[in-house]
Amino acid sequence: QSLSIELSLILPDDLPMIFADKSQLRQGLLYLFENSVQALDESESDNKSILIEAKVSDDSKNIIIYFSDSGPGIKDDLCNKIFEPFFTTKEVGEGTGLGLSILYSIVRNHKGRVRCIPGLEYGAVFELVLPISDK
Repeated sequence: QSLSIELSLILPDDLPMIFADKSQLRQGLLYLFENSVQALDESESDNKSILIEAKVSDDSKNIIIYFSDSGPGIKDDLCNKIFEPFFTTKEVGEGTGLGLSILYSIVRNHKGRVRCIPGLEYGAVFELVLPISDK
């Protein structure tokens, strides 16, 4: 069974550089992407989409990346737990509960922060904040 997902990227042309390990950040974003695809696969909605948007923070010190999907979302009480190692909402054998904790560690190692934004009517939204390189 195939899954049709609309992927949208909103990336300004003049986005400043960040000092980061490219492969680590790629791996962390891949965990978000995999979670979104799985959530969308299980969703009853006909509108299946993923949006990745980046912008410069108001103080021009950070890049803010919003990663969101149109799936069922994450309950408010889970937003603080999902970054804990081995915490998963998936069925036994479907996930290790390590992806988001690894993402959290990767972002923290890059002197950034990541959070789940709760309270939305649908969809999961993650905010990653990474410092702009001063080099």
